[in-house]
Amino acid sequence: MEHTIAPKLESSRKELLDLSMRNSLLNYRIPKARGLHIIQEKSSAIFDILVSKGKSMTFLGRPDGNDEAEDNELPTLPPLSDEQQRDAYLDTKLQTSESEKKLQSKILNTYYFARTSIILSSIPLSVISRCCKPHSTIFWMTS
Repeated sequence: MEHTIAPKLESSRKELLDLSMRNSLLNYRIPKARGLHIIQEKSSAIFDILVSKGKSMTFLGRPDGNDEAEDNELPTLPPLSDEQQRDAYLDTKLQTSESEKKLQSKILNTYYFARTSIILSSIPLSVISRCCKPHSTIFWMTS
């Protein structure tokens, strides 16, 4: 019996694994209104600061502050010496490719999107389907 179940389980696992372009974990594109490009950072250093040291980090906007730069254009940063680069990796500021004004807007939009996703994921599907019929209104109460 065990020999007949193992191949069926393996084929079911492969069916559940989504490697297509629809899988947002594999095919992630940063939306224009939320999400950030982090530049000049090492993921291992970020992990060490957040997890091992238990520190919090902040975001640092583009140094030139130019709001009119192209959305897809990454800023040109001055070259850093090895010591400056090492210090930049170990500080608690995540450098982004956004101007300060756009950075604040994207952080706020990301927060609202995440909060809404958490609220909606905690509501049973049966309640959503009952309340979201045409001509009905849902009022969300948040604290």
